Amino acid sequence: MRDRGEANGFPTVRRVAIISNSFTPYRENLHRRLVKEVPEIRWYLIFTHEQSTFPWPAGEEATQAQVKVFGPGERCPTDVTIRESLHEWRKGGRILQYLAAETIDAVVVGGYSDLGRVRIILECRRRGLPVLLFGDSNIRADTLRGVRRRIKRASLPVLLRRCSGVLVCGSLGELYYRRYGVAGKKIFRFPYEPDYALLAESSGPSPDSLPTVRRRKIVYSGRLVAKKRVDLLIRAYADIADRRPDWDLVIIGDGPMRGSLGRLVPDHLRGRVSWAGFVEDERSLAALYRSADVLVLPSDVEPWGIVVTEAAAAGLALVTSDVVGAGEDLVVEGVNGCRFPAGDLSALTAALRTVTDGDAIDRYRAGSREVFHRWHESADPIRGIRAALGLN
Repeated sequence: MRDRGEANGFPTVRRVAIISNSFTPYRENLHRRLVKEVPEIRWYLIFTHEQSTFPWPAGEEATQAQVKVFGPGERCPTDVTIRESLHEWRKGGRILQYLAAETIDAVVVGGYSDLGRVRIILECRRRGLPVLLFGDSNIRADTLRGVRRRIKRASLPVLLRRCSGVLVCGSLGELYYRRYGVAGKKIFRFPYEPDYALLAESSGPSPDSLPTVRRRKIVYSGRLVAKKRVDLLIRAYADIADRRPDWDLVIIGDGPMRGSLGRLVPDHLRGRVSWAGFVEDERSLAALYRSADVLVLPSDVEPWGIVVTEAAAAGLALVTSDVVGAGEDLVVEGVNGCRFPAGDLSALTAALRTVTDGDAIDRYRAGSREVFHRWHESADPIRGIRAALGLN
């Protein structure tokens, strides 16, 4: 029977499965919103792996959703081998059996990076089951060359034609999928959704790892890996530190480069650089944001960058490289921050000088909240998913 949503090619939708790689806190908050604000749908949350690349604690997923983990004890792979690909293909088959047993009406598939997901998309299309692809891909991160690029150009449009629509985080994601043939009317905004209310709270506990005396702070939040370019941030901070004696640098996160990055800090600045480590508690992370003034995300590759939306909601000025997806939508030059060419140390140093200027920082911070509210109204994920499913 087709009624609601028939104009978009959807049958009546009552049961929707969301297939993600693993639990993360920002997914949990989004799932809770879906259960609360789209109550006419029965939501099924399927995780292909139990553990993320970050050691997030197991969360309490939305209580009115059905949760199923198909990779108990498995961690999301960083390198996909032939053996791993075959494993994911077989896992995709088990997920398809589950979808049939639960009489799912529509499926949201997170990404197409493994054979399991590809199998699910193709088989759902064969069964006549609508599929929405969620991807945080970014046109500025689409940098493959040579044979791999030609293969992608030939194969990805074929896969995308099997999808009923595409869910993206932001404008660079929309441009990415348009490049591969997806029509604008089939693209919907569905960004990650942390607990923005928690981030916007006016006060919170002072993290024990930070000085109790209020100083201005630049903060980085994320993994300590090469592509994040924390090394570039440390060098830029060292360049401005003498001219900004009341500014400190706080680095949130952990990873394989922790030791080498620590050695980059000049001896005379070690007391002004704090290493907060991996912060799993959302309230503690929100308190760290609220204790800071500027967020810097200097990545060479960053499809979206949820830390940018978190920091904007908390009222921080923003500095990002020009490849950061969220930076394209949430950094307005001269209003709430700066963007700089990825990898350009002198440009990052200049951006830090600009936002840390004593006459500008409070204006940038106020501007960030305004920019965030405008963006959030236009990119609300609940509105996006309702439109994609033909529920509006």
